[in-house]
Amino acid sequence: MRLLNCLTLEFCEVFENAKSTYAILSHTWGLEEVTFQDMLNNKGQEKAGYIKVKLCCKQAMSDGFNFVWIDTCCIDKTSSAELSEAINSMMVWYQKSTICYAFLSDVTLPLSTDSLVPSADDEQYSEFATSRWFTRGWTLQELLAPSDVRFYDKYWRFLGTKSYLGQIISKVTGIDEDTLKGRDLREVSVAKRMSWASHRVTSRVEDIAYCLIGIFGVNLPLLYGEGEHAFIRLQEEIMKSSDDQSLFAWEDPAAIDNFPLQGGFKIVLGFLARSPAEFENAGLIVPYRNWEISTPYSMTNQGLRIELEVLRYEDSDDYIGILGCHFDNSFLGPLGIYIIPIISAQGDQFARDAFRLKPVIVIPEHVARATLRTIYIRQEIVLPSARDYDRTNRFLIRSLPEDKIFTGEDYTLDDVQPKEDWNEDQNIL
Repeated sequence: MRLLNCLTLEFCEVFENAKSTYAILSHTWGLEEVTFQDMLNNKGQEKAGYIKVKLCCKQAMSDGFNFVWIDTCCIDKTSSAELSEAINSMMVWYQKSTICYAFLSDVTLPLSTDSLVPSADDEQYSEFATSRWFTRGWTLQELLAPSDVRFYDKYWRFLGTKSYLGQIISKVTGIDEDTLKGRDLREVSVAKRMSWASHRVTSRVEDIAYCLIGIFGVNLPLLYGEGEHAFIRLQEEIMKSSDDQSLFAWEDPAAIDNFPLQGGFKIVLGFLARSPAEFENAGLIVPYRNWEISTPYSMTNQGLRIELEVLRYEDSDDYIGILGCHFDNSFLGPLGIYIIPIISAQGDQFARDAFRLKPVIVIPEHVARATLRTIYIRQEIVLPSARDYDRTNRFLIRSLPEDKIFTGEDYTLDDVQPKEDWNEDQNIL
């Protein structure tokens, strides 16, 4: 870890086991941020972000600190190895800081009120509640990890602490106040943690996954350029250390528009979400703790291998996979998701039904009718028209008999119906 000396503006290398006290900055990036190379070469004073560095150091010294950590200039981003280490360590670095300064560059009002408990309904707090800081992906862990977060406006005027402003922050972020006060994140369901990030954005597609590494206590190699697959990899990593099936209780109302019907086949999706936005309505979903003795699930080359209670409704030929999770404070039953057999009902290959992505409550009477099955849920779905088994619903005439012994004449193809389905070149109906 590389710290910045508040007085000399020189860097100091600190090892993980060193007992160093430091303040840390949380902010949203703007134009002309000061880089590691700028500080190393005593440059960048003309950049807009330099004043932010100076005022952060000034505040830290007034609070009795000699060192600060600032992500813009304390990481050498020209080194992919250092950047990867920093992103995978960032949650811990914020946790170990003594104070975190949250600098809100778009808030200008001084907060003063006669109320003992600030409320988001108070007009004077509206600018604070709508700050860009609450919409960025990286600031989520920067809010949760430090025990002491202090907010400052664009002129570095003190606005209040995370504790004092907790009610407003909770309403804006959807994070309960117990968690803001330091509740162990492992006690919070995967779906709920994902929901906290559902309205947050990052500049790069991959960062919406990388900024959640610390929230879920996992490590992930950085592969910029992989796009949405980064979020798939994050979920696969979560599965290695958690059996919380609320991970699968996401929904995407826009899926039908994003994946138009192709070749007359139903739209199907994998079991893993494509972004935290699909957990927007999952904040109240929690896992059953020790619900049943269950087998581990994992990704294979045939998709997610998982043992689920599968319910089939004979009258509609609908299938529901019953998950080990439910709505908090609801005793109506577990949640289920609609799944579709890829080949046949007798097979073990399934996918999610894109037309019905919303999890449903399965009442106990229906749970009792379900069958425990080991199934595979493919993440990458290839439509049947491109698969070998697609030939099973086609009639192929390889050749016509030429032997006259039994018939006295050659066979000829007289007619085919329906004509529009006949392939003359391949002799396939």
